[in-house]
Amino acid sequence: MICLKADLVVIGAGPCGFSAALSAKRNGLDVILVEKRAFPGGVISGAGVNSMLTFFSLKGEKIVGGIPQEMIDDLVSAGASLGHIRDTVGVAWSVTPISPSAVSLYFTHKCSKEGIRLLTNCEFKNANVKNNRIISVICKKENEALKLSAPLFLDSSGEGVLGEFSGAELLPAENSGKMPMTLIFNVGNVNKSEIIKYIDGNRYEFHHETLWDELKVSKAIGVSGFFSLWKEANLSVPRDRILFYETLNKGEVSVNSTRIFSNSDSSFYEKGLHQVYEIAQFLRNKVPGFKESFISCIYPFIGIREGNRIKGHYSLKADDVILGRRFSDEITFGGFPIDIHSSKTDGLQSISLKGAGFYGIPYRTLVSFNIENLFIGGKCFSAEFEAHASARVQATAMALGQAAGTAASLCVLDKKSYSITKIK
Repeated sequence: MICLKADLVVIGAGPCGFSAALSAKRNGLDVILVEKRAFPGGVISGAGVNSMLTFFSLKGEKIVGGIPQEMIDDLVSAGASLGHIRDTVGVAWSVTPISPSAVSLYFTHKCSKEGIRLLTNCEFKNANVKNNRIISVICKKENEALKLSAPLFLDSSGEGVLGEFSGAELLPAENSGKMPMTLIFNVGNVNKSEIIKYIDGNRYEFHHETLWDELKVSKAIGVSGFFSLWKEANLSVPRDRILFYETLNKGEVSVNSTRIFSNSDSSFYEKGLHQVYEIAQFLRNKVPGFKESFISCIYPFIGIREGNRIKGHYSLKADDVILGRRFSDEITFGGFPIDIHSSKTDGLQSISLKGAGFYGIPYRTLVSFNIENLFIGGKCFSAEFEAHASARVQATAMALGQAAGTAASLCVLDKKSYSITKIK
């Protein structure tokens, strides 16, 4: 067994874990960043979530900057992002189109350049816990066992695996079950002008908040609808619409329309593949602008909207989100509406934000309630179901990660206790 030590061990090199590792490293910590896949990037790189949500409030005020904005600036300079543009679907103020593969390269390059010890193909297996503190974690990299020791740990796995194995208290799942998963795929040789022409002449077919005029000038459109065409086709896919976002490649869109329930009787990915081919055929045969289209990419991993949520010293609530509540210890803001994908039907439930169109997220949501040296972030941070359905998006996850990494560096200043609650 190989034994390694650091100031902070981060499980999961997605948007949250990367931001946490970079922030902690820049503040003087020795950081090990663990990723079970062959590449970092989380749902962006592995599941193909190519349009980041959201750096702005529903009223257009910038609410996320820092490391997330630094990444976008760098990607724009490299031709791998269009920067922030209006969300033509109308659900959020903005989307930020990016190249998923470029994000993986970017994370890898940044970790190497800034001295973060990135361990890919390294899967978390177990945690050694004593007196409510994690002493070390056991991971497996290829055929080698690794023991990683540190005074501080962060679970940014997206599924709360470190929290679960260390005995952290979990928040209860909804009675209806966890939100369904999605296998994203790209379709090439799409005629954008035909799509926009059809939308303009059939507005009743599309999401009611669609920015109709913006569609005609947008660098990368997002479309939610084709309701009647979808209903008439009577596909086996348990969804009520087609949702896609234009990618950075001319004539290509990224389709976010499969829906895989956790109680599927076959493997999740297999179920997703069947839906991909069914949807692709529907697009070619029934949807204007897709007659000559083809599947150009199927992403290697299922996108998971909701895993374990770990209980913190505070759990973000639906009213906090809807009413735009502010907190004395807030560390970032969220600006995405509550977006619930039904676990039993084909429907969606969206609840808009009131007030200023954004809400605060307190530091206490990043601190495990009963494991004294465990930070939590990304999709497994402490939020009730409805609040989580807003705050789970990538820009917010990156901001949570930066906050956790900064907090970790502040904790190291107090070397006697490494108390992650003391800096509230």
